[in-house]
Amino acid sequence: SITTTAVITGVDGDVASWSGNTVDFSRRVYEKPWSRVAPYLVGVATAFALHDFGARFVRRLPVTTRVLMAAAAGFMFFSVVYGPARINRDMTSTDAWSQGTHTFYLSFARVGWAVGLSLMLALFVCGYGGALRDLFQHRVWVPFARLTYEAYLVHPIWILTVNWLRVQLWAYSDLAFVEAFLLAFAGAY
Repeated sequence: SITTTAVITGVDGDVASWSGNTVDFSRRVYEKPWSRVAPYLVGVATAFALHDFGARFVRRLPVTTRVLMAAAAGFMFFSVVYGPARINRDMTSTDAWSQGTHTFYLSFARVGWAVGLSLMLALFVCGYGGALRDLFQHRVWVPFARLTYEAYLVHPIWILTVNWLRVQLWAYSDLAFVEAFLLAFAGAY
């Protein structure tokens, strides 16, 4: 799936920006089930590793390794979310990245997010994470956790439906992203 996404985005000149042709990108890449295979496999591999090796393995890791795991997870999260922020904010600076950088981001962003989640999950399962772990373990999240995979499959349909019902073009702003997130969240769950 990473290779297919890289070939499609590289050949078609897709950019990691809301100013690009997002309808075409969604139709050719984002909506396709194979674009979701790699992150899903990362999750399955993490589940098997945690089941087979369990907390015994991670508990024996040195503190520096655990800190590096947490830092790598944070780096993955922030680079996926804020990596293309300048391009999206300026809307005219799509040339700030080379086509290779756009292709790399579009091909690996979902996998990077899944790897970050896997690192964080391994630490949480082993009892590390403090207040953040306590927050994520709160019982209010249980119903959402049971529906997560369903939401992962359904949210593209919901996003497409909302976008096709729009009567005006989508303008980038922080408030617009919050609105889009809340609509996708409500529709998927």
